[in-house]
Amino acid sequence: MKKAKKIMFSSAIATVLIVGVSAAVYTQHSSPATSVAPQYSDPSAPGFVKISRTDYERMSNIVISVNKGDLPVSALKDAEPLLARSPEYITKKLGLNTTH
Repeated sequence: MKKAKKIMFSSAIATVLIVGVSAAVYTQHSSPATSVAPQYSDPSAPGFVKISRTDYERMSNIVISVNKGDLPVSALKDAEPLLARSPEYITKKLGLNTTH
């Protein structure tokens, strides 16, 4: 009888651990469409300007198009808030000085 209780207890503990770890992994890797846009810079930094999801996507598409050569480099002025936070988005072969 004692052996059966130990087996049931061990099984219950294992089940709880598996469910808990699975839930944590699922939560960490799921990104619902209604999620809040991530922050791309420290909000306490001087001159911080929050970028909306729509603006981020628009500016990101500009940077991608410039990197591909579909848009001229001058189009990057419309993506300046994004580039100020992440200058590494510009491909090195464009030869731009992205340090501010």
